[in-house]
Amino acid sequence: MTLIRWFSTLLFVCTTGSVALAGADPDAHRKISDGHLLFTGTDVQVGQTYEAFLISFVDNEVVYLSPSRYRVSYTPDALVCRNAASFPVESAKNGHWWTVSFEVLAIKETAIEDPPSSGKWAWQQSFDCLYKELKEVK
Repeated sequence: MTLIRWFSTLLFVCTTGSVALAGADPDAHRKISDGHLLFTGTDVQVGQTYEAFLISFVDNEVVYLSPSRYRVSYTPDALVCRNAASFPVESAKNGHWWTVSFEVLAIKETAIEDPPSSGKWAWQQSFDCLYKELKEVK
């Protein structure tokens, strides 16, 4: 009986340990360029350069910004970059993730009703920025 109890305890510890680790977000601990900050979607400051992810899809004009590819938090059309012509986001409209570095020049907040006609309002941020880098995640 002691051996069975020991084995069941070991099995419990192993399964709960793996469940606890299953929620880890590899993007939250990724290496970023010197002088850049991880974009988390909160506490964004003017004058700082952030790294995040973009994704968009064919036949969809919206480009989504997310702090992670694993714990996705889409912000639609959040980047309004002054040098957008030099960084054709059109190439990112392939359903693949892209890393993006951008310097925040100004922050704009817009009240949105989500879902529409629900009476529930929230602030949606967008960033006047400069692209620093845009590359597809391989």
